[in-house]
Amino acid sequence: MPNKFGSFAYIPRIIFGGFTFKVAANLGENPGLDFLQECWNDDPALQIAIKKLLAKFPQWGIACVDGVLVKWER
Repeated sequence: MPNKFGSFAYIPRIIFGGFTFKVAANLGENPGLDFLQECWNDDPALQIAIKKLLAKFPQWGIACVDGVLVKWER
């Protein structure tokens, strides 16, 4: 089923995603793998922000391996 909003449908996620990333970076709170994965799949520009965020907070246990976000255990 085609999206009735076309390519503009993901813009709110980019805006909300960017806000969530800033909050997470400031507070160190984990937004969760599911949310990060959705943003990762929505826009390549968000992939850069997610990589930086994951590098800053390795304690979240989420890593980027071969272009895929994965949960890892210590």
